[in-house]
Amino acid sequence: ASSIVGSLKSSLKASCSNNSLANELLLQDAFNDDFSDPTMEDALVNLNGITNDVLSALSSNNLKKLDDLAEMSVGELMEICDKVTEKEASALIMEARKPWFN
Repeated sequence: ASSIVGSLKSSLKASCSNNSLANELLLQDAFNDDFSDPTMEDALVNLNGITNDVLSALSSNNLKKLDDLAEMSVGELMEICDKVTEKEASALIMEARKPWFN
């Protein structure tokens, strides 16, 4: 029985690290630095993986701070930005929440 538990733990760890890697890959290729809204917090505009589409949607909904994004649900972000996928929304929200754990 203990070998089964050990095997399950190893599988779970591998699965979690694969999800983390997938999120990192989603975030890497989405960066844009040509968005301009001087009222938006720099930490939000420079967030790893955020796109102009997401920034524009956040800006037009008066969501201007990193915490505004961090406090959103995946569904809420997808509702205001129809160009973001569920995985992208999840990855961006988790990225925005990173400072909460430092």
